This record gives sequence, structure tokens and C-alpha cells, in this order.
Amino acid sequence: MQSLDLLQARWADQVDESADPEFADIYDLPGLDLSEDELTAPVIPVQANEFRCGGCFLVLRQTQRAGSRDGHDVCRDCA
Repeated sequence: MQSLDLLQARWADQVDESADPEFADIYDLPGLDLSEDELTAPVIPVQANEFRCGGCFLVLRQTQRAGSRDGHDVCRDCA
């Protein structure tokens, strides 16, 4: 498994430095194959003071809950 720093270095080597950095995330980098790389992150279950929004599917604090829509809790932004 490669470290994140090594992956970022490989990616940085293939990015056109003269390009606008605001659009760097939308480039399709030829030759950059990440299919063999395995990225892992710990999965933390939804806590008692959190909910999953039925609109945007984000896990948010209960203070962001606006109500229910179609039987699902929704956040203030999706209400």
C-alpha cells in the first residue's frame, strides 16, 4: 500500500504547472492508474446526537435537522 504523500507526489508530477490551480481537480491525468491502490479510512457509526439527511445523505448533528420529508429526516439546507 502506497502512502498518501507518494500518491500526491505522483499526481503533482503529472499536473501542468501553468494551468489554473482552481481547475486542477477536473483534469483527466493520462497514465495515472490508481486502480491497484487501496485507500482505507475508519468507519464510525452514526452517533446518538447525529442523523443522516435523506436529501444530501450527509451525517449531521441533530441541531441541523429541519424536519421530515417523504419519511426521511432532512437538514436545513435540504428543507
